Amino acid sequence: MVNGASWIGAEVACAALERGCTVVGLEYQDAPLAQAVGVEIGARFGRWWDDAELRTGVRVVAVEPDGVHLNSGEVIAADVVVTGIGVRPATEWLTDSGLELLPAVAVDAYLRT
Repeated sequence: MVNGASWIGAEVACAALERGCTVVGLEYQDAPLAQAVGVEIGARFGRWWDDAELRTGVRVVAVEPDGVHLNSGEVIAADVVVTGIGVRPATEWLTDSGLELLPAVAVDAYLRT
């Protein structure tokens, strides 16, 4: 079970699949990487999960001995749970810098600020 369909989550899923594991990916957003790049672009990364079962728009409320509990009440059994969530840009210190701040530092098409 991989909680979070981020870059790290996809890497863990791919490594597990290569070793013959069954992988279920859980993502709170409506597409992989949606928080970082938006739903439209994030949906393009769904191919990373082709050999796994990816569930988007679901929320994990607990990981217990009997499995991963979702907000829907469903419990998914899992031998191993990897959580790859929680990356947030820390940009508060740049507030008076003159840089354009979105959730992160805005960049142009060449990734320049």
